[in-house]
Amino acid sequence: PDELYGVGLVLYDYEKASDVEIGVEEGMRVYVLDSSDPDWTYIGFDGMEGFIPSEYIEIEVTPKTSSSDSVTPASDGTPNTQTSGGNIKPPESAAVQTPGTGTAENPRRTDFSPSNRSLPPRAKKSSYMSSFSSIGSTLRGNRKKKKSAEFTIARTDSSPVASPNNSNPSLAEEETIARKESVEVAPATPPVSGDQRTNIANEILATEKNYVNIIKAMITRYRDLLITRLELYSASVTKEMIHDIFSNLEMIIPINEQLCSDLQAVVDNWTENSTIGDIFVRVAPFMKMYNQYSNHYDQALVTLGKCMKNEDFSSLVEEIDGTTKLGSRLESLLIAPIQRIPRYTLLLQELRKSTPAEHQDITHLDKAIPLMQQVANYINSNMSQVENQEKLLSLSLAGAQSLLKPHRVLLHEGVALENKKKIHLWLFNDIFVHVPDNLAKNKGNLDKPKYQWPLHLLWLGDSSVKNKTQAQFSITGPTRSYTLTCLIEEVHEWVSKIENAMKQHLEYLSVTQDTELTEEKNAKMTYANPSRFGTYKFPNSATYTGWWNNGEFEGSGTFCFFDSVFVGSFSKSLKNGHGVLNYVTGEVYEGEWKDDKQNGQGTLTFPNGDNYTGNWLDGMKHGKGALTCILGDTYVGEWANDHPQGLGEMGYRSGQVYNGNWENGLRHHYGIMISPTGEKYEGEWVAGVRHGKGRMEYFENCYYDGYWKDGYKHGKGTYVSPEGRYEGEWVVDMREGTGTMVYTNGKAYKGSWKRDLYHGQGTLTYPSGIIECYIGEWVNQKRYGSGILRFFNGDMYEGHFKDNRFHGTGSYSFGNGNS
Repeated sequence: PDELYGVGLVLYDYEKASDVEIGVEEGMRVYVLDSSDPDWTYIGFDGMEGFIPSEYIEIEVTPKTSSSDSVTPASDGTPNTQTSGGNIKPPESAAVQTPGTGTAENPRRTDFSPSNRSLPPRAKKSSYMSSFSSIGSTLRGNRKKKKSAEFTIARTDSSPVASPNNSNPSLAEEETIARKESVEVAPATPPVSGDQRTNIANEILATEKNYVNIIKAMITRYRDLLITRLELYSASVTKEMIHDIFSNLEMIIPINEQLCSDLQAVVDNWTENSTIGDIFVRVAPFMKMYNQYSNHYDQALVTLGKCMKNEDFSSLVEEIDGTTKLGSRLESLLIAPIQRIPRYTLLLQELRKSTPAEHQDITHLDKAIPLMQQVANYINSNMSQVENQEKLLSLSLAGAQSLLKPHRVLLHEGVALENKKKIHLWLFNDIFVHVPDNLAKNKGNLDKPKYQWPLHLLWLGDSSVKNKTQAQFSITGPTRSYTLTCLIEEVHEWVSKIENAMKQHLEYLSVTQDTELTEEKNAKMTYANPSRFGTYKFPNSATYTGWWNNGEFEGSGTFCFFDSVFVGSFSKSLKNGHGVLNYVTGEVYEGEWKDDKQNGQGTLTFPNGDNYTGNWLDGMKHGKGALTCILGDTYVGEWANDHPQGLGEMGYRSGQVYNGNWENGLRHHYGIMISPTGEKYEGEWVAGVRHGKGRMEYFENCYYDGYWKDGYKHGKGTYVSPEGRYEGEWVVDMREGTGTMVYTNGKAYKGSWKRDLYHGQGTLTYPSGIIECYIGEWVNQKRYGSGILRFFNGDMYEGHFKDNRFHGTGSYSFGNGNS
């Protein structure tokens, strides 16, 4: 196709707005038929042609106008973008021909000029031209040029073919290799070494490169071009028929591309210790994909024979035969995949003969050769499974890609009812798939874990007759249970096939050599025993690996959920018994469980190193336990509802120690607090603070004995200190209200207080000196207002005071009687 057209990559989705335009989707690769207009580009794909805006496409190779300007194809079938070419232009002496009739210069050349192209679907020529004229004069002029343009498949017998290593093997070399290898045309011969093992390794790589190029050529240079020019012969050849000829080549090519890449990596870094057998050990299981192609090969030849009866189709195939430079016709190329599998065995046997007995590749080759032979035998003997495998492939191509595995076989398919809702069922040799029928149309839903159950995690229940025509059977998996209804004979068939599939699957697990299934193998599971071992990933990404019973976790297992991991015992899918839970937040619990919650003795370690060891109830610390904090705090005592509750002792990092009652994690009721400085409080607590009756002993023989509120001395209390003794009322740690203070020097005050100061009515008595006593009003510990001041000499002042001084009206009496 790249020799006939240019190639472009669609950059954005585009919906056509007229009959001459064409709709495309982002990421499509299309043929560029004309890119001469700056605003519009004429493209084609799948037998359709039309315009799209030029900014919607990135042109990789521009269209060519003659064989001399044709694109040189690379060995992998993609255009060589280094070759330049011009836009579509009408030849100077273009002979207008009908498609397939040839031209005067070349009777075998087919004319694909735009004047002979089929119009887009639902577009008549008159409407095509009228719609076309509305695009604008620029595009109209460009279209007139196209009407006489000529497209041909140019023969390139003299043009070199690019090989994978950018060398250009001569035609003689290709013909020699073609005779030796049948359809396999080798690229440039690898360097010959004196070491036979090295030469065989090079031969394996070279023939694999050739083979990959052949498969690519059949897809891109035959199938795609035949589909693109479908309008030439659509009367007797359909797109489906063309696809039928080339079977599942697109499914095979990724396997061989990976194999080729792995071989190339080894050969590029080849040493005397390099190994190749291990590559084939890995790829061997996937080679069973060739079974479908092999089974379909005869039908492909029949379909090709029907298509070749169409003269235009046959002519185009012959033209492609001449341009591919593969040295064989399409009929010969189609047999290449069938011949390839036996050839691997022969090449590996030759490599085995040239490998020293002590070489590490011997072990790999001894595994690879029988594996590849098994693949060949499998392809030859597995014809009875063709229909189901084709269904499996169809499911994969339709969106259920995860279903396609090398070992997987579809055993049965059908629809059953559950409460009047249709459930679509697929039974494979290793999994059971169940999807609501309304969702089954989107085959991508089959990929979802919630619809896939491993057969060893399937439990077949009772079956019973529902009425004269219907019966039902029950089935349980990791996520739910079904009671399914269908015709009586269908129920019998389902039960029989499921039971047989489960037995064979469990038997396979008991002898498998797959290291990923070692635990399942060691479990020695049987159909009769409902206790099974397996791994299941849930729709919410949680994963369980362990023992099951009738769809529930039962016994030891590992459960990963939301990045937390539990390893321990289960009962009815709940954590029960001993287990370790590593939380996503970093905590680790190890101990006893009941009904999915910590219950009994256990230890919880926090990310910062804090640790609790003790009793648990319903997932919370409850009973006796000890908490040790990395910063120095410790608590030993009783717990309830995850908090210290009851009697307990708390040691603080500050050095304080509290021993007493707790409630909801706070000091409450009676308790004793001792500080490192020697202070000691013994009394009542509320919500973590001193509250109620209590005694606080300070250093230097000070103490307070009385009532507290919110951690402060409040209410009636007695405070003794070196200054003296106070008995009376307190407010927020200060003397306030009525109280008596007797000082150690003999002075005494009895009366009202405010903020630790004499305030209000009060009497201050001195033991000696000048003043005997003062009886009266006080403000902030000063005589202020009305009062009586008596002196030891008999004098007395009665009147008003301010700031301890006589102020205002007053009477002063002397001891001798004068006043």
